[in-house]
Amino acid sequence: MALLSMIPGSVGSQKKDILKFCLAAARTVIPRRWRDPVPPDIVEWFSEFETIFRMEEIDADLSQTRVSFLGSFVKSHCTKELSSSVCVICADTTYMDHPNGLTECFRCKECDIGADLVVKQKCTESSNTVCECSAGHFCEKPECDICQVYTECQPGHYVKKPGTPVTNTECDECPKGHYSDRNNAAQCSPWTKCEELGQILYKEGNSTADSICKEKRSHIGLAVILLPLLAVIIYVLVTCFSIGKQEMTTPDVQDGGGYRDPQQEEHTQSPVSETLPKHQWEITLSKP
Repeated sequence: MALLSMIPGSVGSQKKDILKFCLAAARTVIPRRWRDPVPPDIVEWFSEFETIFRMEEIDADLSQTRVSFLGSFVKSHCTKELSSSVCVICADTTYMDHPNGLTECFRCKECDIGADLVVKQKCTESSNTVCECSAGHFCEKPECDICQVYTECQPGHYVKKPGTPVTNTECDECPKGHYSDRNNAAQCSPWTKCEELGQILYKEGNSTADSICKEKRSHIGLAVILLPLLAVIIYVLVTCFSIGKQEMTTPDVQDGGGYRDPQQEEHTQSPVSETLPKHQWEITLSKP
């Protein structure tokens, strides 16, 4: 504290900064004279102060000469005429994301539409463009040059975990008793239970198709259809049988009735055909 009173200008807000110099000097001077019975004198203290001060000036000059701030570049370095460097804000489509001594900013990145990349965050004066994959695409690399299409979950599977710009879609098989009949199904549907619909199972489902049901057969309905048909068939058969029987038993009536024996008729006509000429026989037969 005695040194603070001896240093010119050590008043007000400067005392705090000067105290920092004193502590920095003490780290060097005290270990140097640690085993010496004679403590450092005031001249040695001031010499150390001067060394530290010069180092701080050099560091400050270097910062002003070479380093620009975020979002800017060094237009002109400090010279004998200029006490400090001149910095300029980065123009459009350029950026600077760290302090530097460069004389121009970096060009902003362009997202390649042909590689399925789109802009996630626009380029600013202090940050580069951030790209990401478009919808339906992904890329697992931090700096991606081209994106890949999501895996498509086939029928019989469902989307277990949807894809993101940095992860692929995860698929899984439908469990037993469930199915999916389209691509990228969000979930598998359960098989239809035919008994709950009052129907019977016709074909069991699988991982890609639902069960097929059909109506139960009704015996009453079948009887209603078959009985009229059976009655018609019986009526036709009885009718045909009756007609045939009548034709077999009906007598052949000739000149007042009586049965005519075909064999007898043949014998009675034979002599006529033998004794009479052919033209007379025809006349005779034509008479009533």
